[in-house]
Amino acid sequence: MADYEVLQDRIRKVLNDDPTISDPTRISIVVQKEGPLFRKKEVVKISGKVAHEAERKKVEAIVSQHSGDRPVENTLTVSDKAAAR
Repeated sequence: MADYEVLQDRIRKVLNDDPTISDPTRISIVVQKEGPLFRKKEVVKISGKVAHEAERKKVEAIVSQHSGDRPVENTLTVSDKAAAR
């Protein structure tokens, strides 16, 4: 298993084990290398839907805590269903 897969799995487990995350299956975690050929850096990208803004911030904090020195790109959106409540 590649390092990026281990990192993705570790973050996925933490999110799945957190009872305050309403539906971790709606969150995607991808570790990608980006940048110029000889200066590529790993970036952790999180996307998908969460129930509310506080959950969005919590997911980003969890991912940042477990991603080491890799930057985190958060494109999570708040679910329309949750916003209507």
